[in-house]
Amino acid sequence: MTCAEHEGYLLRSVSRRSCTILCVVALALYAAVLFWFRIGSGDVKNWDLASADAFVYFYPSYEQMYARVVRGVLPRWNPWQLFGTPWLAALQPGLYYPGHFAYLILPTHTAMAVAGVSHMILAAVGIYVFLNGVGLGSVAALTGAVVFAFRGYFLSCLAGPNLVEAAAWIGFGALGVVSIVERGTLRSTTLLAGAAAMSLLAGAPQHSAYLMYAWGTLWLARTVTAEQPIAAAARSGALFGAAILLALLLSAAQLLPTAQIMAEGTRSTSQLPARVISPLGNPAVAMLERFPIVGLSQSFGVMPLVLAALAALGGRHLGLLVWALLLGVVSAVFALGAETSVFGVYRMLPGLGMFRGPNRMLLLTDFSMAVAAAITIDAFVRGPDASASRRARIAVATIVVAAAVAWTVFHVRLGTPGASLVAVGIAAGGATLLLVRGTRVAIVAAGVVLLLVGTEIFVRTDLRLVLPYTMDKVKWLQLYDQSYRLLSRQGAHDRIWLIVAADPQSAAKQAMRNGLRSIEDYEPMNLIRQNRYLTYFGEGAVTDYVNDLPFFGTVPGRFGSSPTSSAGSRRRLLDLGAVGRIIIPPKASQGRATSFFRAAGLRAGAGIGTLAVAVNPNANARAYVVYQTAQAPAETELLARLADPTFDPLALAYVEGDPGFTPTADAPARGAEAQFVEDGEDVVEVEATATTAGLLVLADTNAPGWLATVDGATAPIVATNYLFRGVAIPSGKHRVRFLYRPWTIPAGQVISLASLLVLGLMVVRPRLPGSSASV
Repeated sequence: MTCAEHEGYLLRSVSRRSCTILCVVALALYAAVLFWFRIGSGDVKNWDLASADAFVYFYPSYEQMYARVVRGVLPRWNPWQLFGTPWLAALQPGLYYPGHFAYLILPTHTAMAVAGVSHMILAAVGIYVFLNGVGLGSVAALTGAVVFAFRGYFLSCLAGPNLVEAAAWIGFGALGVVSIVERGTLRSTTLLAGAAAMSLLAGAPQHSAYLMYAWGTLWLARTVTAEQPIAAAARSGALFGAAILLALLLSAAQLLPTAQIMAEGTRSTSQLPARVISPLGNPAVAMLERFPIVGLSQSFGVMPLVLAALAALGGRHLGLLVWALLLGVVSAVFALGAETSVFGVYRMLPGLGMFRGPNRMLLLTDFSMAVAAAITIDAFVRGPDASASRRARIAVATIVVAAAVAWTVFHVRLGTPGASLVAVGIAAGGATLLLVRGTRVAIVAAGVVLLLVGTEIFVRTDLRLVLPYTMDKVKWLQLYDQSYRLLSRQGAHDRIWLIVAADPQSAAKQAMRNGLRSIEDYEPMNLIRQNRYLTYFGEGAVTDYVNDLPFFGTVPGRFGSSPTSSAGSRRRLLDLGAVGRIIIPPKASQGRATSFFRAAGLRAGAGIGTLAVAVNPNANARAYVVYQTAQAPAETELLARLADPTFDPLALAYVEGDPGFTPTADAPARGAEAQFVEDGEDVVEVEATATTAGLLVLADTNAPGWLATVDGATAPIVATNYLFRGVAIPSGKHRVRFLYRPWTIPAGQVISLASLLVLGLMVVRPRLPGSSASV
């Protein structure tokens, strides 16, 4: 079958498969040009907060994680962040995401660039094959692909690679949903399962949840409009559910360890309080209420808005159009967050209340806009759909056009930039659509519109994405590396406190990159005890939110004073964590640092390079023996006792449960430091000499998955001094070995591999038993 026969408006000499290949190549070339001229070449001097995550989180995370994989090391535990934290379980770096293979063979900055442009292409191709698969022509499908993948919210997601990677699969999953409803084969199920699994493995669960809702509502819309028998609808519903379940199982290697840290962490599946949903403001408010057209880089743009407004006039694909418009309106309203009274409905939907930033639901608004724009182009080229009810076409067109005109007139009167162009476009486009649709002139008009949609992004002046894609940006990011490396050689086993400044060159993960154990780090997925330990240090209170912000790994309050007292008066919490030095980059607040040092009884010493260094002579050893224990009191009281400057960790340790030994009358009053034999990432071995039975304390995070042996014999680990690990040892010299081996890692890997085998079998045998449906 030729494209002309299939669509009615392309050359007869070109096969449908060749046509698809040509369109995919065109999208790839367009993405490459856009990426080269507008995204990959940004000047690092224009760096701003819009690009922050790419520099301060993703670049160092990818660099360090995949460097270990290349060496054949599975990064299970990260001792360089906070007091130690699970590494693989942190969802955002996406260790198991197949698209990250580039990080194993390319320099990190090059791999990030390749991932960025390839996912732009992937998103565009996914939208194209989805729209083409539901019966839209190639020009229409191309238009939808360009509208979604090369402008608006999706483009801004490049600053968070996990966001763009998770969102890029929306089109392929949508095609899988349509195929499940229409064909009901196992191969259709594998397409949806594969797309959902890839989105989950990318490490942006919020986007993945939004995709699930989009696919679920699409399944419902297609099932209703298909007017299937109840049995067929139930069958496709079962296949849809099976696809989502299979996706979860395919992702188990990542999701199972992540679930374990969430069970012990600050980011759980529970609903967030309303006040912390948008703690830094909601950019969707400005975008949707004041600058919805051309005022912001993530705005819709004139041409997509005009096309979406005209979609119902063509009278084609009414079921798909109604679904897209409803999804677009609902997602836009939900994206406004607490600005509207219907946000309570959003928070009631399963899984959505656990995420901050409802503005990210603009992803679905843009997706809906792309579908509507494509339907308009299809109507231009093909003319009205005679099979659709004339009354239904008129009703839908009247409602949609009236709403679009009212919305546009409102923004024209408000003076919104670009609103007048939209008004003129709706009038001119509507007249053209009604007069020339289905003719050769319409084919030319559709091509012109596609050209305008594709060129609009090139003339924008407010697209300022600066990303670490080139070597000059990497060198800029590594400004202090030499100084950090000198610091790392000076204290092999102790910790530092790198004071984070609003500057990627001294961001928290720069310590990790250079082998420094820093108690402050930007990491959204944290164990709750680390949160409360550091929050108490900074604020003098146990709370999960400070100024409506959840704990991100940074010390709340830092040098400033809390409502109760100065953080400097709680310096003992630094001592217990073996924090021997405080590092102050040039852009950190020197005045506030001086105030903190005065309260903490510290002073800045000689610097290293441009970094100021304050030595903490009161820091305790990271591993030591203590001979007296006491049962830990309630959390707040315990932290207060530990923060007391008179508390002596070598004389007393607070434990939870049985300490594993009984103190003797002849035990020394104070313990002594132990010696490190091995101090690796997921294995630590200490040699300790005890005068009598005592407790070996390691001032590293006590977390599920850590095992201990004493001279090769298994020994229990007891929670000590709220956050740390303790192991009972008898008198004499002993080797205590700690090994991080959480059961969730191998279990998740086995489940994922088994599920992958099932997926392969489903591809080989695409039809259900007893099914006569064709592939």
